[in-house]
Amino acid sequence: MNLFSLEPNLIEVIASLMESKSVTKILIANSESEAQEIEEFIKNISEGFLTTKDILYIPGFFQAGVFRYESARKIIAKRIESSFLLGTHFPRIIICSIAGFTRNFPSFHWLQKNKYEIKIGEDLDPDLLMEQLSQLAYLQVQRVEEVGEFSIRGSIIDFWTPGEKHPSRIEIFDDKIDKIRSFRASDQRSFQTLEQVVMLPSREFIWPYPSQMEAAIEKFNSYILSQHVMGVGRANLLEDLKANVPFAGIDDLFYMFISDSLISFHEFIHEYAQKNNVKISLGYIGSENVYLNAIQEIEKLYENALISATSKNYPVGKIESVFPNLALAKNYFNVTNCLESRFHIPEKIAQDLKSCEKQKLSNRITKIQELFVNENPDSQIKNLLILSNSEDSFLEFLGITSKYLNLNYENQTNINKFNLNDILNSNLINNKIKDQLHFCLLNSKEGFYLPKSKTLAISESWIRGTASAEKFETFQEEENPQSSKQNSEAFLSAQYADFVEGDLVVHIQHGIARFRGLMTIKILDITGDFLALEYAGNDKIYVPVHKLNLIQKYIGSSEGTSLDALKSSTWEKRKAKAKADVEKLAKELMEHQAKRSITPGHAFAKIDEEYIAFEDAFPFDETPDQQRAIKEIMTDMNKPKAMDRLLCGDVGFGKTEVAMRAAFRCILDGKQVAWLVPTTVLAHQHYRSLKERFADFAANITILDRSITSTSKVLEKIKKGEIDILIGTHRILSKDIEFRDLGLLIVDEEQRFGVLQKEKIKSMSYGIDVLTMTATPIPRTLQMAMVGLRDLSLLTTPPKSRLATKTFVCPFDEESIKESIQFELNRGGQIFYVHNRVEELNTVYSYLHNLIPHAKICIGHGKMAQKDLEKTIIDFLDEKYNILLCTTIIESGIDMPNVNTIIVQNADYFGLAQLYQLRGRVGRRSTRGYAYFLYSQNAKEDQEGMKRLEILKEHQELGSGFVIASHDMEMRGSGNILGDEQSGKVSDVGLETYLQMLDDAIKTLGGIKLTNITEVEIQIPLVAQIPENYVQNSKERLRTYRRFFGARQESALQNLITECEDRFGTMPVEVKNLAELARIRRWLQSLGALSLIVSDDSTEIRLNKGILQPEYQDEASELLIKRILDVCNRKVKGMRITPDGRLLFALRKKNFIQDKDSTISELKRILSLLAGEAYEDKVT
Repeated sequence: MNLFSLEPNLIEVIASLMESKSVTKILIANSESEAQEIEEFIKNISEGFLTTKDILYIPGFFQAGVFRYESARKIIAKRIESSFLLGTHFPRIIICSIAGFTRNFPSFHWLQKNKYEIKIGEDLDPDLLMEQLSQLAYLQVQRVEEVGEFSIRGSIIDFWTPGEKHPSRIEIFDDKIDKIRSFRASDQRSFQTLEQVVMLPSREFIWPYPSQMEAAIEKFNSYILSQHVMGVGRANLLEDLKANVPFAGIDDLFYMFISDSLISFHEFIHEYAQKNNVKISLGYIGSENVYLNAIQEIEKLYENALISATSKNYPVGKIESVFPNLALAKNYFNVTNCLESRFHIPEKIAQDLKSCEKQKLSNRITKIQELFVNENPDSQIKNLLILSNSEDSFLEFLGITSKYLNLNYENQTNINKFNLNDILNSNLINNKIKDQLHFCLLNSKEGFYLPKSKTLAISESWIRGTASAEKFETFQEEENPQSSKQNSEAFLSAQYADFVEGDLVVHIQHGIARFRGLMTIKILDITGDFLALEYAGNDKIYVPVHKLNLIQKYIGSSEGTSLDALKSSTWEKRKAKAKADVEKLAKELMEHQAKRSITPGHAFAKIDEEYIAFEDAFPFDETPDQQRAIKEIMTDMNKPKAMDRLLCGDVGFGKTEVAMRAAFRCILDGKQVAWLVPTTVLAHQHYRSLKERFADFAANITILDRSITSTSKVLEKIKKGEIDILIGTHRILSKDIEFRDLGLLIVDEEQRFGVLQKEKIKSMSYGIDVLTMTATPIPRTLQMAMVGLRDLSLLTTPPKSRLATKTFVCPFDEESIKESIQFELNRGGQIFYVHNRVEELNTVYSYLHNLIPHAKICIGHGKMAQKDLEKTIIDFLDEKYNILLCTTIIESGIDMPNVNTIIVQNADYFGLAQLYQLRGRVGRRSTRGYAYFLYSQNAKEDQEGMKRLEILKEHQELGSGFVIASHDMEMRGSGNILGDEQSGKVSDVGLETYLQMLDDAIKTLGGIKLTNITEVEIQIPLVAQIPENYVQNSKERLRTYRRFFGARQESALQNLITECEDRFGTMPVEVKNLAELARIRRWLQSLGALSLIVSDDSTEIRLNKGILQPEYQDEASELLIKRILDVCNRKVKGMRITPDGRLLFALRKKNFIQDKDSTISELKRILSLLAGEAYEDKVT
């Protein structure tokens, strides 16, 4: 095994692989993030030479100390996949971290022994498969959304095995495998059929078989006793093992009760090399010190964890058993054979380039120009090779930079295009490169040097200023992109739909009740499901599922909320008061919008070359949502009507860049921009960001807050128009500030401003464009957007390179704090330590200083003098300190890319939205962020604070702000949503009812005719329900009912039928009847019918009296009357209409009993004719 010290230039690795076909290179990085970056880099540069199977990444992990609370299921799944691939394929490059290289590895032979092949046509006992899945450590859930989970629903079995990109779905018919499909975890829909699937263990162990369990328990018990784990802690661990329940840290401990699954990675590689007759070349990234430090940190982590565990009464894995190759890895440096890099950039050139790395674009290009156009015959650079990820990107780059390089490349024929093979072919390069600018299709942020042709290869991303941040991001265009309005409607419709047994609900006619579950009831000849609602005095009503739209989840202040009484009028009185309140609020909102609409706005000049240059200077590709939002804002700015747009997006999703585009277009037209933020710290953050972004463009940007001493000079400049963009807190709303020509007001985090400040914003906004930004979608704000009072743009796509922040919820523990801080310091990062009591910060400072003496700690809080706080923040940004000990002043907008760990003490006392914002302060680039929420030792699981932390732990994925906002409203009520003035009325009727009232009031004042969809009483002798054995989960069943009766178009109903067949199997007759009932109900509602009742003599449809005798005659009502009369007289034999508005026709009860299918078909024909909908009967 040959070991070499790898230069940062990975091109050399690819070159050596091309020269030797029988070598596998193992590259060792000092962290998982670095290993992932190397994997991505090598995949990009070796496209066309290596396949994705030739490049294998093997992650590592540890579960000691605080990391014992982390679920490593995804990492383990990747390791199992890697082992399985290594047993079947010969990769050229293996990339791993120190932890991945030294940790035990799942044996391929063990995987082969425990894999389970599933093929179409084979016999399969579902009970046996369920046992097998449990044995292989899969977790049973209701919906499979992550690898290592499974779900069984009758004849449908879902599971997600390691090695598969998507979960698999098996459908069993007559004890045989009938179908195998892949499905998307996001919407649970199948998209691909398979012939077979291989099910691998989901973890690096399988649970002991019953015959092995007693010995396993005895072995594990001996081990935990040796670590002095006693009492309840020991009993719980043994009980979990017996019940096959994974406990904290199990992936470090399972070898204590079963040990046949793992071998050392070193053994694995030797076996692999012998089996495939290949040579292994081992390389490490960076210096020997970095490598050895990473090894020492793993050792320290386990040593400290063992000390802590003894006092905390939980076991820790032995490091020599978990990481058997640590000692061996240290000795590799005695045989180091450093590989010379042929492509190393000469030292003098590297220093020149580094000197301008952090300078603005023009300075970087000037430095390259000096190097490139040097007439000295001894110059080391004669040619320039630009590395770019696409031809389009390169041509765009030329448009920005050619004026600086004094080059004219309008005729592109003299630009040579190379690929990696060309670069590694010295003769070809020497022949083609002749004092020109050249382009190489190579997605690399690293530069290199070709000595024979004296060619400097430098990445486009470095020149643009992103080489030290992230690679260019690319996004696939959506096939059917939804508008922002559609997205918001989908969010609102889904946000409150789900409720479970025991929840408070609101029945629009009867008031607040408690949902007591679904019940199957037979009334006369009709069997169906009903929602049981409990009211005061234990009174109950049973609501048929087709009237689900009358029931909403109650969201308000649950404390002190009492159930309504069925015989009381208090509900109607509260509704009347709330209605009066919303009408007043709607009038205020409409008056504000009316005043804005009649106040002339400004149509901005057309987009010019300077604006395009500003766009091009953005160093990343915009996400699809950013592109859409920018287009919507630019369209608004073209119009003479003042813009009023809400830009809604999760933390770190690119709202600021979108706002900068609007600001730049505004100042290009000679107008000024006011950028309003809620905190001083955020104001200074935006000031620095804007100064950097506008560095190459003429823009005078100033900040105004209490730290500015020469306020009068700033005010004078604003008045004269010498300031283009003014950033500040509510200070910029003061009366003494006069803009010469304000064109755009940008409001950041609107919900954090008070009532008086919002009034000032409102009065300031007349006649100017307003762009409001928020990270949390407030329902009232979205509701206003949907009824046209505000335009809306949503950012829901995360930047490609962002990783979700890992969230740990654990008790306050000295070792946990020490380990998490040390972990971040070891990777060169910084830490936020949040403690929200100013008077205790000095005590916490002393505690942290004693805990980690070598850490540099600074303190920041809102009560400090502004200049002191500003200096602290700047010093922390400049990395003079490792830890910022602070209050929640960092909650909003702070963007510090090097801060990727946040520790929140007493997190159970923080609000949910507040914790979510704090978590969003880290992991804002391509480096993984870590958030540690420490709760007090005496906290109880059923406390509200602990529930909030569990929600955060459950929702760690990017873009989960919508879900968090919903949970926050459920837990805290709506005072923070609509303001204190409205919160009482909201609690009276529930948030959703209040918002619906507001929606109706705004539409009525706006002259929009409300379409009242009548609720229809339907009595047809059919069993129409979703049986419990078809959809077992009650929440899922209720959701499916809601979707059936909420389908407004035939296409939506057909899609739902297809989805049910896919997810739950062939629909039983009761569900088919339910689909027919939903269709019938839709047609009856479009008619304005009150009821459809099938009796022994006939079928009767009772129409609303306003249908045949409308109060106001219009074209629609005339067409409806004409259609009803035409159906009665010409299209349905024997159908008649009575004077009191009843339609009668000869379909009787006995027809449904004797020949249900043809009777239903005839009923559908009649109703579709009445509704005026073309319908072709299909078997459902």
